[in-house]
Amino acid sequence: MLKNLIILLALAVFVVSVATADADKDKDDDGPSRLEAFAAKALYNTVLVPMMYLGAAFGKLWHTKKNTPKTPKINLANLTSSKVCLDQYKTGLNERLTTIEQDNNNSTVSDSWTNVQQAIKESAKTSAGVNTCNKQKRIANDTISELSNRQKDLRLQIQNTDNEERKIKLRNERNRVLHTIRKTILEQRNEELEKKVQKINEANSDNAMFKAVKLLNQKHYENPSMEDSSGKLFINPNQTLEIVANFFKEKFQNKDLASIASFQGIPRKLNKPFTSEEVRKSLESLKNNRAPGGDEISGELLKYGTPLLHKRIVNILNRVFEEHETININSGELIAVPKPGKPKGPPKNLRHITLLNTIRKALSIITLHRIRPHIEEYLSHSQSGFRPERSTSDVAWTHKWLAAKAKKEDVEIKITGIDIQQPSTQ
Repeated sequence: MLKNLIILLALAVFVVSVATADADKDKDDDGPSRLEAFAAKALYNTVLVPMMYLGAAFGKLWHTKKNTPKTPKINLANLTSSKVCLDQYKTGLNERLTTIEQDNNNSTVSDSWTNVQQAIKESAKTSAGVNTCNKQKRIANDTISELSNRQKDLRLQIQNTDNEERKIKLRNERNRVLHTIRKTILEQRNEELEKKVQKINEANSDNAMFKAVKLLNQKHYENPSMEDSSGKLFINPNQTLEIVANFFKEKFQNKDLASIASFQGIPRKLNKPFTSEEVRKSLESLKNNRAPGGDEISGELLKYGTPLLHKRIVNILNRVFEEHETININSGELIAVPKPGKPKGPPKNLRHITLLNTIRKALSIITLHRIRPHIEEYLSHSQSGFRPERSTSDVAWTHKWLAAKAKKEDVEIKITGIDIQQPSTQ
């Protein structure tokens, strides 16, 4: 390819040189000479047009290289469904945590937590494995492959024959093969659709129902486009990322407010240090099938951990307050999701979801359990957030029950609510 490009450039230089040398011999007063016109046309056909295609090809290659592979995700289904796999995870985790304690007795809080995270990930990968690539592929089986090869062979025969009568027969046969391929693919897609519907009917939990419906409504990925403040549209991933980041940065950060220090006073021990029992209860209350934060540690990896893991976490959390050293629990990954029914482009039509580190969730649960007895008496009955038996499903059921009661008894019940334009989901 490079050799051909060099030849084209050399030819163009030669043509332009000849045209320049002989232009005066054949030049009219009214316009350019015939050699100049010939040189311009040759330059366009031999250099500019090929360079356009080459530029498009190189641009495509560059864009492909920019797509870096994602970190493989741990197969949590094996961990939660197989007792053998779970036992292997716990055994490997205890071995790695014991080795860490022997090798890093004088490490900092941050280094200690990093080592624990590494032990968790390595144990999970060894026992549960990682998920394979699940990109959507074209539907294919042995029958479709044979038919596809057949229609390709017929296409070659059509191109290589000069007999018009034979061409017509080959085209008719190829059309029949293509029709059979389309019919077979349609039947196979209908079978897969029926399987998905069956999964929805057999789902015995809200989470299973959600996963089945998500699988049924799975859509192809669309390259996101975003508008800046002036209304200009961008489709480059780096530019759209910058627009979204700046939009939410303005909403979350107030430059007029002074930053709050992570710790107050001198480093000291807690009056009531954290205990292994508190950590165990908080980790056991974590829900499965939740997206992890930047630490890439799912709740299942901590939830199904061992008492030795609880001991390590307790030691790290207590040292955070005793030594005033953070373990990056305040960081999170912001995921911007388009709001349904809203036009695509403006950043204001995005709903943000913040993925927090799992250790942050555990610490929040411990804190909530400690302060709940002291603040419960000050909360009204209508307060539902972060209270037991006040989930979204409970609130929705209560609303429907009140509506049914008002309709049945012909009474008026007033329900007040707040329409939040920019809700925050964590």
